Amino acid sequence: MKSTFKLMSYNIQFGTDCNGNPNLPTTIKTIADADPDIVALQEVDRHWAKRSGFADQLQALADALGMQAVYGANLDLEPPEPGAPRRQYGTAVLSKYPIGAGRNYPLCSLGYEQRGLLETEIDLGGTRLNMYCIHMGLTSDQRIVQAEEARTIIGRRSGPVVLAGDFNSDPGSAELHLLLSGGMSDCFDGITDNLTFPSNDPKRRIDYLLYNSRLAQGPAAVIESTASDHRPIVCEFRIRDDRQA
Repeated sequence: MKSTFKLMSYNIQFGTDCNGNPNLPTTIKTIADADPDIVALQEVDRHWAKRSGFADQLQALADALGMQAVYGANLDLEPPEPGAPRRQYGTAVLSKYPIGAGRNYPLCSLGYEQRGLLETEIDLGGTRLNMYCIHMGLTSDQRIVQAEEARTIIGRRSGPVVLAGDFNSDPGSAELHLLLSGGMSDCFDGITDNLTFPSNDPKRRIDYLLYNSRLAQGPAAVIESTASDHRPIVCEFRIRDDRQA
């Protein structure tokens, strides 16, 4: 059984840097240099638009990093011409370990851009990690409803759980309190060097890794990078046995 693993959460801004310039190879290198076992990604394009060259960024990331992948399309449009791939924009989870089929839960977005919660299971060699990736809305009203929905969905699972993503929420917000009151802990609670946005001069912490009591936290860090408008975050975890949980 794999008892320890490193997890990253990263909003890659569809493979563009903090100035909006396309640079997916730099994004890939940023991830590879950190060497995570599991990566939760937000703002991933699949044949979506000119901004990313209509590329399948999920496939490019998975191939370059040698990882398995699942995807959650929060925006899903008809192809520009018959026979072409669908145009999609959403979240993803990449893993060095066997990964199950993903399920994407559309979250209430109150008429704004659709957001979602991507769920999958990762086989750590006998123990299954319940992995969730989320990209929450830009208004507090959206985020509170989305946090309530996410807490309900995650609460159905037993065993180790991680919720990772771009919450668009500051510490102390009502939506973060909702998630933490559901039995989750914050990897960066008590760590002062934790700001993630904007990447070139961080002023806010809006990216999070939350975990339940079946996991013990190891070292956590924000990676200094301007490959996206967000800085990636990483944390090491250890699976507790039933006597420790």
